[in-house]
Amino acid sequence: MRSVTHRQFRQPRQRRKSTGQRDSQGLLRAALKAGEFSGKTGETLLLHSAGKCARILLVGTGDGGSDRTGLRKISGALAKALLDSKAGDAQLYAAPLRIGKADQEWFYATLARDLVYQQYRYTRTPV
Repeated sequence: MRSVTHRQFRQPRQRRKSTGQRDSQGLLRAALKAGEFSGKTGETLLLHSAGKCARILLVGTGDGGSDRTGLRKISGALAKALLDSKAGDAQLYAAPLRIGKADQEWFYATLARDLVYQQYRYTRTPV
């Protein structure tokens, strides 16, 4: 019988985390430890100077926002926080949300609508 060495079964080497990843994880860890962010549905926290990103916006999803009521709350909070941040552009990472395929389109349409509605400001109509 042939002997098997440890080297033949070792795990593939994992990539080292970039400085940006370490910085953002440190900021997140500190915010969680300080109790600044708990992840409740619709809760937001804007982290500044997170590595290569100027800002990272965290939006609490609670149990994952699996129903439309939770998704509406997440969408509204996300739109308000984005517009309040004065960011010129943004990327959305929504993978942790447990959204069915049919609800994906609905969620993104709701988010687009919330972004438009949150920007609206009534100005007095000239007489």
